Amino acid sequence: SEGVMSRKKDEMKNTDFMKGLKSLGIKDRRQIEIFMYIMTNTDPNTNLFIGTYKKISYELGCSEATIAKVMKALQDHKYLTRMQNGVWLVDQSKLYGEDIPKDGIPAVDLQTIIDGLEVYQNEEETEEKIEEKKEAPAKYKMAESNGQFVFSMIGDKQVNFEKIKMKVPLVEMDGDEMTRVIWKMIKDELLLPFIDLKTEYYDLGLEKRDETGDQITKDAAEAIKKYGVGVKCATITPNKARVEEYHLKEMYKSPNGTIRAILDGTVFRAPIMVNGIDPYVKTWKKPITIARHAYGDLYSASEMSIPGKGKAELVFTAEDGSEERKLIKEFDRPGILQGQHNLDSSITSFAKSCFNYALETKQSLWFSAKDTISKIYDHHFKDVFQEVYDKEYKEAFEKAGIEYFYTLIDDAVARVIKSEGGFIWACKNYDGDVMSDMVATAFGALAMMTSVLVSPDGNYEFEAAHGTVQRHFYKYRDGEKTSTNSVATIFAWTGALNKRGQIDGNEALCDFATKLEEAVIETIESGKMTKDLSLITTIENPEVLDTEEFIHAVKESIVKKL
Repeated sequence: SEGVMSRKKDEMKNTDFMKGLKSLGIKDRRQIEIFMYIMTNTDPNTNLFIGTYKKISYELGCSEATIAKVMKALQDHKYLTRMQNGVWLVDQSKLYGEDIPKDGIPAVDLQTIIDGLEVYQNEEETEEKIEEKKEAPAKYKMAESNGQFVFSMIGDKQVNFEKIKMKVPLVEMDGDEMTRVIWKMIKDELLLPFIDLKTEYYDLGLEKRDETGDQITKDAAEAIKKYGVGVKCATITPNKARVEEYHLKEMYKSPNGTIRAILDGTVFRAPIMVNGIDPYVKTWKKPITIARHAYGDLYSASEMSIPGKGKAELVFTAEDGSEERKLIKEFDRPGILQGQHNLDSSITSFAKSCFNYALETKQSLWFSAKDTISKIYDHHFKDVFQEVYDKEYKEAFEKAGIEYFYTLIDDAVARVIKSEGGFIWACKNYDGDVMSDMVATAFGALAMMTSVLVSPDGNYEFEAAHGTVQRHFYKYRDGEKTSTNSVATIFAWTGALNKRGQIDGNEALCDFATKLEEAVIETIESGKMTKDLSLITTIENPEVLDTEEFIHAVKESIVKKL
């Protein structure tokens, strides 16, 4: 049988097909698998291949980054021409020349093609190059056997350890665009080699939300209630342009808003402090945590366009049929109208979550609104906070040596800018949305912010506090390199793993999450960082890494720590 295989390899290496693969830059098993997938799924009548990076990744089980590289190489060699998103024109003549075989791909198995390509490539190399290739050591080698990973570091002894076991799954919610790409990189490089990762997976990508009428978002929120801990990738909240781009059936609501409404939680966001990434506000020495009410107000509002003259009223119809009316506006021209609401139960839960978090972290709590203008709506928030504090938390705060106070939102902004940090700033839904981005940017970058939704019944959802990085994704989709900051997404995973470990009494999982966070910070402080951080760092001569390189640098650091 060895003789037969040898003859088969020799036959393969001399075919036009094998020469064509080499000319297209196809070099290894994974690249061949992707190429073969494209060939076998190309319509022979139209020469069109239809498939997005996401679909190919799902079918083949490889990263979208690898697919992008192969597709870019095939475009450079004119084998593929991008017609529109997910539609490619295939030029078979770039593989076979003008003699395109009627029977298509040679009737051999994938392994034979791989073996033949290896022989073909090796015979083209000089002996000197082959020796150099043999002698060049990898940065580190990794192999898996029965759930055990073995790392061999250069200059270090071999280290063996078992994957960390998980008792209970956490809810994993995938997302969109560049953050979806990063999500898979983080799992493949930083989590799966070290953890026997257990998750209940929900794809909250825009296509799946459209396919399910957004039911999958609601299902994910209910799953968090079941398991207690979830981790979410950034997602697209579609506007009119996105509806057209993705051919959506409707303009779906924010997934975050839907999940927050179901969990009735409070979002706590705090900056990730790193030496060399200094706050723009020079007085800030400690983190400022934003506590954002995650229910109601603008995010559950009803809106209406007013076509012309008429009367708009606020109407409440009681259960017994009685009505209460209040004039909003006598319109004498076209305009717009919006109705907001909130619930006493949700405001009370918001207040309690903030007071509990302040006691847990031993930080003073500020709450701000605009009760001088909104004498019923905002004033009610103020009253509920004060009542809950006086009845349930005043004594505990005094014992802990921390304080609670209320101030107007504009006064709070002035106080925050002049402060040194080290407190929790509680805000209504919209205020928290705006101020969390302001604080994150002022501390360095949106991608350097932790975010966790805490519900009053003890459920947690961790996420990155930024968007899907659309501009980077379009570059990535076209095969260009990006330098996208993955820190917040990594910290979303570590936060979820740490909380899962705390709830389950899994010290090994908590220890891993802590070490991974340390590895990220130490990587940046060593001068290795993505482009956005290199533009603001005080570290001299930083090494700017692309998206994958930064994750690989973090991996080297965590391997050493373990």
